[in-house]
Amino acid sequence: MVARTMWLTLVAVGVLAASGLGFAAFTATATSTITGTGGTLSMSWSNAATTSSAGTIYDATYVTCTAAIGGSGSQLTVAAGNLAPGDWCDVTATLTNTGSVAATVTSTMTSSGATGCFEFAQFSISPAHLAPGGTYSYEAAIELGDHAGNSCQAESATWVTTLTASASTGETGEPHGGPSSPL
Repeated sequence: MVARTMWLTLVAVGVLAASGLGFAAFTATATSTITGTGGTLSMSWSNAATTSSAGTIYDATYVTCTAAIGGSGSQLTVAAGNLAPGDWCDVTATLTNTGSVAATVTSTMTSSGATGCFEFAQFSISPAHLAPGGTYSYEAAIELGDHAGNSCQAESATWVTTLTASASTGETGEPHGGPSSPL
């Protein structure tokens, strides 16, 4: 009986070995897990301040010049009012990249209203390159021109500057340093 059990065991081991289902003395495994998470891109205004011709040599105390930050920090609004020819309003503010990725900031501007009555200037808008947490000092000015005649009384003009931040390495296609075809 023992001989028969040994014989059947030997046959079973032989069949398993021949079919590739044998037992291995050594095993090893390797795994790779790669997770990518996109960064964030956002900008915020702070430290808005204005100066005007009010209180200067002209004693233009009637001039109003205000700046307000709204839209959760994404909108800077400046209002200059009661201007006589030659009166002006300057604004300075800080634009901060509050995101987690670097950004390139560019600008576009549109205007409407009696723009011929006013002079408007912005200083060094774009392109600005901001690292996360980086800041940009913005400055702009509006003046009712010295040349403004009676036709400019009670007229207004609006300039809208749209600052657009974009984040891109400029790389397209395969991941940096990665294979160009599957292995």
